[in-house]
Amino acid sequence: MVDLPAEPNAYLREAPLIDGDWIDLYALELAEWGARIREEGIRLDEPEDNHPLAWHRITDPTDGSEIDAAVSRKLWTQTKKQLARFPGRIKMIDQRPYLSFKDHVKWKGRRNKGDLTSGIHTGMVVARWNQWVEEHGGEGAASFAGLKMGKLSSYLDGFRYNVCGNVKELDDEMAQRESLIESLQIRKLGRNGEDKFRPQVEHWRELALDFLREIYTMRKAIESINQRYFDGQQALFPPVAEGFNQLLTSLETAIDFFNEDLAGDAGRVEALLNDAGNGCRKSSPSVDPERLIENAEGAAKGQVAYMVDMAKADALDLLGETRQALELAERHV
Repeated sequence: MVDLPAEPNAYLREAPLIDGDWIDLYALELAEWGARIREEGIRLDEPEDNHPLAWHRITDPTDGSEIDAAVSRKLWTQTKKQLARFPGRIKMIDQRPYLSFKDHVKWKGRRNKGDLTSGIHTGMVVARWNQWVEEHGGEGAASFAGLKMGKLSSYLDGFRYNVCGNVKELDDEMAQRESLIESLQIRKLGRNGEDKFRPQVEHWRELALDFLREIYTMRKAIESINQRYFDGQQALFPPVAEGFNQLLTSLETAIDFFNEDLAGDAGRVEALLNDAGNGCRKSSPSVDPERLIENAEGAAKGQVAYMVDMAKADALDLLGETRQALELAERHV
């Protein structure tokens, strides 16, 4: 294989040399394209996605912003036209075009300059090795020179990937993945330097508070009904009560994580900004469950009144007292 330093994809940077010479045309196109990008003064930055097949980011060196796709496509078209003039040997292997790497190195028209032959390394074809292991007894049974042999795997194994049938499908997949990755990178500053972390944390906090108020109010209402009407016994059916308790446990775990990691990070970032004289300290975006429980007292009374009146209304309706049932229900409409 040969190492192609200009390749804008880490996984494809190590290109196999079939029979020690033939290199896949597409792999070479990518390396030539990457070299042309750098010639234009455009930067190839490490990908923000840690997937082995993630592409390098093509960015403007002045501000780090992504280069317009039209620019990179233009450079790709120029690369293909340049390679179409390759004077060396070309042959088809498994219905794919391969170029002679030796001829490519001698070609003065290549953009990927330097001594590429220094990047050549010997090795073996994984598929052929694994085939040999199978033919000699399989994993753990095959032996060579008295040693047990196993199959080789690629570091791509274990990572999910999709094979796209056309450019439109590829664009859609990449846009969706980039959107998901961006949604996870809440600690990253925006392009204009604004801090996107705290607003995101505060948004999550508000969503959590709305849900927690409802859950704590419901729990307080259930406890009140248990004490008032069931002599302290659980009024809910056992599976329902167990599910509700599991939900509360999960919520408390999530609150601990939010306060320690997300809200804590926001506070630490702001403390650093304060030390640097970049603004005033804001209140902590953490969640205080004790305060929520205290505030649930008043709302729970209203919830209990609603639940009791609805139960009475159902009972009255079953007894034929429809008018009185409606009067109770109308209190809460």
